[in-house]
Amino acid sequence: LHLVDRVNAMDLDLRRKTHKSAGTAVRWLARGICVARRARSGSLSVEMAFAVTAFLVLAVGSYDFGRFAMAKASLSSAARAGAIYGIQDLSTTTDAAGIEQAARLDAGDSTLSVSSRQVCICATGGEAPCGGACNDGLSVPVYVEVTVQDTLDFMFSYPGVPQSIDLSTTNQLRY
Repeated sequence: LHLVDRVNAMDLDLRRKTHKSAGTAVRWLARGICVARRARSGSLSVEMAFAVTAFLVLAVGSYDFGRFAMAKASLSSAARAGAIYGIQDLSTTTDAAGIEQAARLDAGDSTLSVSSRQVCICATGGEAPCGGACNDGLSVPVYVEVTVQDTLDFMFSYPGVPQSIDLSTTNQLRY
């Protein structure tokens, strides 16, 4: 409150001095400064416009990138559901249509690209023929590998980020 009183006192002092000794140009400048100092009502509107614009840009960006995270989680869940269907028994490990249907049902999206394959991998590393034996004498374990792909289109374009992103996730479970 003391600062406001000081500014008002300085304003009064400036007015007195300019009225006494200055010419019209100095008086006009002094009045303009006094009026500009008091006219603050529009500055709040300008600041609010900048703040709201920045907030909207952040909100829309967060929404778009949140959609990206949700889509990636949905694809991961769909790939896992397809793989779970595939490991029910040995005959379903090669049932591509059933695996695809299970993945699409889990995601709730019939436009997903779903691919699956039966993979046999030894513990020592590397793929081996299914039904055979590994170097350690144990039978080759059978895995079901499901890959789910989709494309996510952003609502707006962002600098350095493409307009659409191809998402892909793979899940591999042992039979």
